[in-house]
Parts: sequence; structure tokens; C-alpha cells
Amino acid sequence: MGKRKRAITIIMVLILAVVLAAVSFYFLVLPTFAIVSDEAWSTCFSTSQMLGLRASYALDGYRLKVVKLGSSDMYNPEVFRNALSKLKSDYVVLGPVASAYAVQNKLDVSFMLENSVVLAIGAEGSDLFDCLLLSDERSGWLSASKSIAQQTSASSKNVALVYESDVISYANDITSLFPSGGVSAFDKSKNGNVFYRNTLQEMDRLGIVIALCPYVSGMGNFFDESGTVSWIVDYRFRSAIPAANLYGTVGPDLKNVLAIAKDVEKGSCTTHNWEFVYEKVRRVL
Repeated sequence: MGKRKRAITIIMVLILAVVLAAVSFYFLVLPTFAIVSDEAWSTCFSTSQMLGLRASYALDGYRLKVVKLGSSDMYNPEVFRNALSKLKSDYVVLGPVASAYAVQNKLDVSFMLENSVVLAIGAEGSDLFDCLLLSDERSGWLSASKSIAQQTSASSKNVALVYESDVISYANDITSLFPSGGVSAFDKSKNGNVFYRNTLQEMDRLGIVIALCPYVSGMGNFFDESGTVSWIVDYRFRSAIPAANLYGTVGPDLKNVLAIAKDVEKGSCTTHNWEFVYEKVRRVL
């Protein structure tokens, strides 16, 4: 019995040593990739998404750091500069708010973080960063539409597209992926204040099961009353959808941004198309 206990103790010590070595390697040895977020942007991603992202980066040999800036960190350019100077990461991706703040104040973040390759999200300020990521939302919505079209191929007109043509220019690209009569489109830009009520009534009449919504202002108005429709929405609308009604999201490909960053040269001031991806949250079909 004594030998058995000693054997078990030795095994446990070895396991603990391996775990401690792995943790030390992760935190002390792996190069780092930092995402600079903010309070609003952080709510756009679920805990499971972030855990999966950390695991994906670890498999690629990088430790992911998510740094959340508060409003006090963007009180003035000097405070902002001091907050970023603490990152000490091989690669840094600025979220939408941090990117916009740097552009607004003409802050050369590439120069500020001389030991990091800096990527930013937006449409302006390419000379302030090593790479400017241009969001390709259309790619994610086409991916989502193809997936839903395949799932509903045996059904009849149980998918809706809810959008605003004043904001979304690729609605026809989405509907073209469905068979004739396979999707019902509702454009808020062509309707008045009764849009939400009338749309819900018509979707109920048509037996809509899934609604794709790239963008529509006042999204929360669809949920004043309980409904059975499941929604696929832009990732920034995630928190506006009751959990029971959220079917999927379309958002930026945060996994692929590592591959993009690796191809960026310090000081290159380039732009890169950043594709969006579709992620299913739950099943209804």
C-alpha cells in the first residue's frame, strides 16, 4: 500500500510539474498578440467565442491578450498614449473606438509602438498604422445566406431579409443566393413608423422561421412582444437579441487577423480587406 501511495504521489507531482511548465511557457515564452477593446466592443463577443479565440491563437504559437480601454484612457491623447505604451506585444490590433480616437487626434500609433506591428479597424488613417483593416461585411452575409439557403432548400418561403437599403448595398446579392420565392425582403428605408409591427405581422403570416438582418435601426423594437422568429444579426446587435431568438451572428474574422498581421511589415502603412464570417449560435432547423 505504501508503494502505491508513493507511485500516486509521484504521478501527481509529475502532472503538476507539466501543468506548471505549460502555464509558464504560455505566459512567459509565447509571443503575444494584443487586441485593444473597449466597453462597448467587448459586449459584441461571447465568452465562448473568446475562449475559442484564445485556444486558436495558442495553437498557432501566440498568447492572446485582450486589453479593455475605458473612457478615462481616451480622456486626452497623452493618457491614450500612456495606456498603449504598456502593451509590449508583438502585434497589436486596435478596436473600432481606439482606431477612431487615434485618427481623430492624428496619433501615429505605428511610431508610438515602435516594437509592435499595429493594425487598426476603419476606413481612414492608413498612414498612422502599419496596416488598416477594411471591414468586408458583405463576405460574411453571403456566407450566412449560402448556409441558410442550403438548410431551407426543402422548405418554402420561410426565410426573411430585414434591412435598410440606405445602409446596406448588397441586399440583392443576398436574395440572389436563394431560389425564387425562397426569401421575403423587408426594407425599412421604404417604410414608415409602422415598419416593425407590419413586418412582424407579415413574417408571422408567411411562417418565417429565420430572419437575416445585416442592419436595421431600432432592432430592439422587434422584441417588444415575444416572438418565435430566430435572427441572424450583425455581431454588434448581439446584445439586442433575446438569447432564445438569436440564431447566429456575422462578424469580423478575428482568427484570420493573426495571419494578416504576420504578413505586415513594420512601417508599411498598408490596407487589407478583412473578411467577416458567419457563426451559428443555436439550432432551430
